[in-house]
Amino acid sequence: MKRWMMIAALAASSVGCVANQGDAPVRLLDARRLTGTEGACALGNTQLAAGQLDISGGSSYLLGLRLETNTSSQELRLGSRLLSGGGLSDFIIQEIIVSYESQPSLPFPAEERIPVYGVFRPNTGAESGSFMILYALGPKALEVLADSVSDEPVTVLATVKAAGRFSGGQTAETNEVIYPITVINSGFDPVTRTCLDPTLRPVTTGGSCGQVGQDNGPICRVPPPATP
Repeated sequence: MKRWMMIAALAASSVGCVANQGDAPVRLLDARRLTGTEGACALGNTQLAAGQLDISGGSSYLLGLRLETNTSSQELRLGSRLLSGGGLSDFIIQEIIVSYESQPSLPFPAEERIPVYGVFRPNTGAESGSFMILYALGPKALEVLADSVSDEPVTVLATVKAAGRFSGGQTAETNEVIYPITVINSGFDPVTRTCLDPTLRPVTTGGSCGQVGQDNGPICRVPPPATP
């Protein structure tokens, strides 16, 4: 029987952290457990210090982060004439930039840039429920993990930030979030929806926001004893 454990191999206790957040126009804060089903995903109230992904399910890792903006609304005037309203301070996120470290070390790309779209208004506070949901593992990283992870888990530190521009044209980036994800492979085949090990049975429900194998343990598990 295979036993899977969430491990933090890069340190005695790897937890997500927020770096260089002081003057970023949009600050990414703590990670939260996701709630809802596919197409209706939101943040719950439970903080997540680390994640877990069964790579055999074929999904990436959806990371939900609270956020706040560090900007104020500004008007553009010429004398007493108003040329533009406060929309110049809207921050438009255009891409997510992710880089990786892992233990054991794997041949990840130096970084991946994932196109996204989001608009955040000035004076947006995390207490008001503002959040961002993004992929913490890009397609190239997923290929590396699918080819490399077998019986032994791999701990990945994903360093995530968002880049974009203000509606007035100035480019900017958010702070960085370093989030640990323990990646396992329980041998699930998403095409046939069966387990490669015939003694195991797949569990394909309970994943965060429809993400099979995310933060829910291995997909392929020892079945419970048959009831008489």
